[in-house]
Formats: sequence, structure tokens, C-alpha cells
Amino acid sequence: MQPTSPLRTLGEVQRAISIYEKLKCSSLISVHPMKEHPYECVHRKSEGWEYLKAPEIETNRRQDYSEIFYFIDGSIYIASVEFIRKNNGFIKPSETHLFEVSSEFNVDIDDSTDLVVAGSLLRYRKNLNHIDN
Repeated sequence: MQPTSPLRTLGEVQRAISIYEKLKCSSLISVHPMKEHPYECVHRKSEGWEYLKAPEIETNRRQDYSEIFYFIDGSIYIASVEFIRKNNGFIKPSETHLFEVSSEFNVDIDDSTDLVVAGSLLRYRKNLNHIDN
């Protein structure tokens, strides 16, 4: 578990381990639905730009998008030693199981702004827990 993703919950970790063991996975990583959809993201090129991913059917509303994309959030990685040795890491497309977590309290701390956001989310979650109890 990366220290830069401190807002994962014990429940998420326990569920991930349970799924890893139940499915006998070699590798499992946490993901959450992307906030920025690839249909709306662009790649700048030396001569102009292009969409990262173009929709198969032209659509004007996000609700009509036919594909769902996920972001590897870095909060949970589980893999066997053999898998890591064989693949030089935790992830291999089509072999690594995707474990979906909520993006509500997900933050990856890479700079001082992320640290402020993480602190705010932690306080907010703490207040929600007091309200629920």
C-alpha cells in the first residue's frame, strides 16, 4: 500500500484481500471510475491534437457514453511474489483483477495541494461518521 493514498479504509483492504483469495488472483489493483472521460481528453501533437479515445457513436451527453473507464488509484496493490518477478511489477493487462473502490474519498498525495485536500476529506469523513453514529 502506497503511503501517498492514505484515505483507503480498512473495509476496502479487507474486501480486496478477500476477493484476491477467493478468486485465487495472481494480481489485484484498486481502481475507481474516471472523473475525466477519455472521450473528453485530448493529446497535443506537434501538428494539432487528437482525442485520447473517440466514441464509436457520436454523442453529446456524457450519460450516453458506451464505455466506462477506470483510473488505477494506487490505494491497493496485491500480487504474488511470482507474479511480480515474472512481470516486473504488480500490473499486467487482462491478468490483473480490477477492484473498484469509491472515488468519493480517494486522493493521491503528490504535492502540497493534495495534502490539503486529503486533510479536508479526512475531516469531512470524520464528521460524517459522527453524524451517522
